[in-house]
Amino acid sequence: MSDDKPFNYDLRFQLHVPLLRDGTRRRDEHAFEYYRVELLRCTEDAETMVAWAHLFRVIPYNSVDVRAAAADVGFDYLKRVCNEAIDRNGCLSEKCRNTVSDWIASRAYILDEIIFPEPDEKEILLRALFVRAVLDHMSHEDDVLFVNDDPKALPFWEKVIGAKKFKRLIVALGSFKLPDELSLLEGLRYAGFAPAQPRGLQ
Repeated sequence: MSDDKPFNYDLRFQLHVPLLRDGTRRRDEHAFEYYRVELLRCTEDAETMVAWAHLFRVIPYNSVDVRAAAADVGFDYLKRVCNEAIDRNGCLSEKCRNTVSDWIASRAYILDEIIFPEPDEKEILLRALFVRAVLDHMSHEDDVLFVNDDPKALPFWEKVIGAKKFKRLIVALGSFKLPDELSLLEGLRYAGFAPAQPRGLQ
């Protein structure tokens, strides 16, 4: 059976780039880079998409109003982050920088809800690994990542990615050294998920 084949999980980042970079570009195309991020279950001869999410990078020192551009895009979480934590020029707000205790931080990534098209018994674990991989991919001192989740889940994300709470938002530093696997498992147990074996999570 195919389920018995060796497999691993990978993330695929798809960057949407306008072909014409002139006056015809929309306001949101000036304000954001837009990625579709997919979690893939990979065997030797096949890839299966397990989950996906929208990821936005806010372009700092922008000539357009990023809050208005977020409203044009229409995603509720993107609008909330821009209104509560991002200055109109695309830079991280002073109050948010104070919260994450890093005055270098200026660029923001915004990860919207992670969608699992089919139920998966490892969903909580895969969600944690998904976000950790996005944060690890950023790994720049001046980046922060906003994660779309209930603020009540903060203790979980504190253990998984060292996150902090800013207003109603969960945010983590790109320069943060990711917790070890033991801390990850502690966070998962806090969320009520205790994997018996790490098989297949390579």
